[in-house]
Amino acid sequence: MGARTGRLATATVFTAVLAGCAAPAPPPDPEPRPPLSLECTKTQDEVETVTENGASQPICVRGAWVFIAPALENPQRMRRSEIFLRNGSEPVTGREGSVIVHDVELSVRLGESGASDDAWHVLWQLHGPTDGQWRPPPVALHVRNGRLGLSGGAGHPNHSWKQANHEWSKPLIPISDGETHRVRIVVVLSSDPRKGSVSASVDGRSVLEQWRPRSPDGYTPGTLYPGQHQVSSRIGLYRGSQSETPPEYEQIVVQRVLEATGH
Repeated sequence: MGARTGRLATATVFTAVLAGCAAPAPPPDPEPRPPLSLECTKTQDEVETVTENGASQPICVRGAWVFIAPALENPQRMRRSEIFLRNGSEPVTGREGSVIVHDVELSVRLGESGASDDAWHVLWQLHGPTDGQWRPPPVALHVRNGRLGLSGGAGHPNHSWKQANHEWSKPLIPISDGETHRVRIVVVLSSDPRKGSVSASVDGRSVLEQWRPRSPDGYTPGTLYPGQHQVSSRIGLYRGSQSETPPEYEQIVVQRVLEATGH
């Protein structure tokens, strides 16, 4: 698909994604729902963004953040459109012993690439330098192989890229284009694998409860790497391909932030 065709199709796809975000809300939580984050009312200049390789600047539409990798002939394998989350005027960050809460309603349009095992799409990540180096995040929310899941561990200082010994992945639910899901994640940050944990619920149903990350090889990398003093919470569309040809069609992710806190 050429870039011009992608632009003509944007209005149709974009409307469909927003319609998905307007789907009936899941059953209410026992506790009052937190107010909608006001960050999406800020202007582009007031929000720290990261864009790479032809991805569009994030935009705010009807209270939701929209991230687009436009149709492009011969795109690079990695493309990124992200923002750093803020709670009021403060960035959402965490360090050893912190608890990070990430609560969003999300919808995706990823096409065939979203169902591939050779491509990954990161929707949220906790990211920060480890001993001065920017490595893969200790905890991230992704779409891969047609499933929404959590992953991490690949940035651990003892990780072997050849053996992938510290890398972990935890599938949560199958996900398809146009569906809207509410996803709530609670991360206890710690480089001590006995203390770091991840909990998650999808559409009001608990799918992970204080799980301590463990790789298939039995390694326990924790939820914060040794030498990693702080991580920031950020959302968007960060996509990459391994062996397959990157998609030339448009990809879209919509996220409505309900709570983004670190304490």
